Amino acid sequence: MGKLVVAIALLFLILTTLATTSHADYNVKILRNSAQVSIAGDLLQGVPSSAANNTAEPFGTIPVFFFHFTGENASLFSNNLTLALRQRNTGASAEQVTLDSSSNGTNYHYLLNFNVDGIFSGQSDVDTIDMSWKSFAIAGDFKQNGTSLNAVLPAYLLSSLNLYAQLPANSGQPRQIARQWYWNRFILQRGIVVSTMQDQLMFNYTGLNAPLQSWTATPDTASHTVRYRMMTGFNLTYIETFFDPEGNANFARDIIYKITATVDLPWNSVVTNNSVMVESPTALGPFVMLSIIISTIVILALVVLAERRFTMLQTVQRGKKTKR
Repeated sequence: MGKLVVAIALLFLILTTLATTSHADYNVKILRNSAQVSIAGDLLQGVPSSAANNTAEPFGTIPVFFFHFTGENASLFSNNLTLALRQRNTGASAEQVTLDSSSNGTNYHYLLNFNVDGIFSGQSDVDTIDMSWKSFAIAGDFKQNGTSLNAVLPAYLLSSLNLYAQLPANSGQPRQIARQWYWNRFILQRGIVVSTMQDQLMFNYTGLNAPLQSWTATPDTASHTVRYRMMTGFNLTYIETFFDPEGNANFARDIIYKITATVDLPWNSVVTNNSVMVESPTALGPFVMLSIIISTIVILALVVLAERRFTMLQTVQRGKKTKR
């Protein structure tokens, strides 16, 4: 029993220090009167784990497919996307939507691009942008030809997860085996594995619900922008430890879906909670200031010239008086 406790403790330490590069890129760029969004997501299985000698196996299989949506072909998905955005911002709408969705049998990949309109409001020389839509979630499944594209995990992998979750935490003879689940590197009780995973959808970004103001901000002087950054997603890892006199061996299975979200804003933006204030592209302020500066320079130049002319006239008049 002591060996079992030590083995689990070591596994926990390894998993909590393990950094994975598996992630999705969720990027938002602010354009004139709209926000440009690009999301490249990956649901991965069998990502090498340092807890199992940099190896891992998948839990199950996903149907092999590839779908491309654009224009009229993307209208249904676009409608679902707009409904999701309006759950966060009633005026938001998704425009110019394209979606590529594919699976190689083990992993699922998608590339989603769209613009968000209806989130700008202007007053005087300042535009205010409501970014609360960023944590949108498309509810339920979205299917193409009977293939699940949103509920990929519950549709194709949940049954396999359930089989593994039914196995006891420990087995005895002929070989002692310890089984442990980890959720985002924390121990997860096997009795709640299925309930934890059954609602995991691909187009669900509620993990980005924290106000934009609280995200990590990094200025970029070269591009005159400020990048706000946040990470979310999940990592489900299952470890089986086999105890032998010659040494213990770990075998891992995992499902990883990580998201790194970034929002690029002009350098002079002011962020309060989820509201962004930026100077309007048509603002007259800079032109007024420039006009004032130019006018001041011209007036100063005229004053200097007038003073010089007056000084020269005085000098000439004094010279004439001296000759008399």
